[in-house]
Amino acid sequence: MKTLLLYPFLLYSIQSKAEYRVFDLRIYTEASSRSVASTLDPLQYKELYPLQSNEKIEYTDTWMCKGRTENFLDLCPNPRKAQIPADDVSNQNTP
Repeated sequence: MKTLLLYPFLLYSIQSKAEYRVFDLRIYTEASSRSVASTLDPLQYKELYPLQSNEKIEYTDTWMCKGRTENFLDLCPNPRKAQIPADDVSNQNTP
């Protein structure tokens, strides 16, 4: 009887999906700036990758991605920065 009660939960857990958050980080000094995409927030990033004493870090954007990050897969692109093909741009103002 206990097996029958656990069976629906097992089916549900098999169909669960993974997702993760990506942060667009800006690491900057008075003289320079660089951008890094990471699954670490600014606090976690500077603990794992120590910054120089004159560097500061902030996140400029964040988005959710479906899937997993196993085997060093590339992070998903920012959906707000999706490129619109040049043909579509010219046709947008056409009635």
